[in-house]
Amino acid sequence: MLADNQLERLEQMSEEMVSLMYQALIKSIETEGADASRLKSLIPDSTWDDSMREAARCILDTYEDTIGSEGINEMLDKFDVILPTLRGGNVDTLSSIGSIQPDSISVEEAIAINQACGMLELQQQMMQSSEFTKELMKLMAAN
Repeated sequence: MLADNQLERLEQMSEEMVSLMYQALIKSIETEGADASRLKSLIPDSTWDDSMREAARCILDTYEDTIGSEGINEMLDKFDVILPTLRGGNVDTLSSIGSIQPDSISVEEAIAINQACGMLELQQQMMQSSEFTKELMKLMAAN
């Protein structure tokens, strides 16, 4: 039951985090003077599917082996606190998300866990499933 609750919390927060990332990228492009109206229409859907949930379950299982269920709850609690501060922020604001990383798991280890569980590949597929990335690169190159 606790693991299901943790998965639901992670899903909800991750979906919002991805949405905030897209918004921050658009804000950054607009700050540079570019017209991001087309980019806004290309934002990929950040809603998780069963593959994302499976990858997240793998991540949580791996984290539980390292930091335990209480450590996962503490990490999710930090995420809950940081998330509201990111709303309306820019790309630089998003860098604070690294502060939710548990002390006993390095950023490199977290990346390796995400990769081993398939989450990084799924996130890349999500971004590439729309024209968002191509349009973003085009706008960035023009500025």
